[in-house]
Amino acid sequence: MRLFKSLLAVTHVPYVCFLMHNILFWRNSAFRKRNIL
Repeated sequence: MRLFKSLLAVTHVPYVCFLMHNILFWRNSAFRKRNIL
């Protein structure tokens, strides 16, 4: 069970980082568009 949890954490970390990066990128692009308009 512990091995499964560690495996889940290891596979989730890149996914969470990717998701956070996408959210930040989307917010930045939306902010830029608003500034341009």
